[in-house]
Amino acid sequence: KSDRLAFRRIAGMDGGGFETFICIHDLLTNHAYNLEKTKAILSQESQIGSVQWSPDLSKIAFVREGSIWIVSSDDEHLQRLTEGYAPQWSYDGQHIAFLRSPQEKVYELWVMRVEEV
Repeated sequence: KSDRLAFRRIAGMDGGGFETFICIHDLLTNHAYNLEKTKAILSQESQIGSVQWSPDLSKIAFVREGSIWIVSSDDEHLQRLTEGYAPQWSYDGQHIAFLRSPQEKVYELWVMRVEEV
């Protein structure tokens, strides 16, 4: 059971425009904070989805425009893993299963080892 939520957040900037972040909200302290490293790859127009916590809650996997990304929950590391969607962590957090669709109506299930992020 997690006491934290991860989600996409769009924030207005001084002088106009927007910034987009992955945001973590701690339900116990009611404190929310932005993962600043995700700001570099996200824009207002970018769609993200499939936000998934690792089993130990140290990393978050998400999909942006057909690529799977991982960011550490302490906001120290951000890494693009591969092309794909619908990531799911293994029980030990060492692998991610995901889908690829190399052709229309053809789906492949892939499993990838996740190196330290």
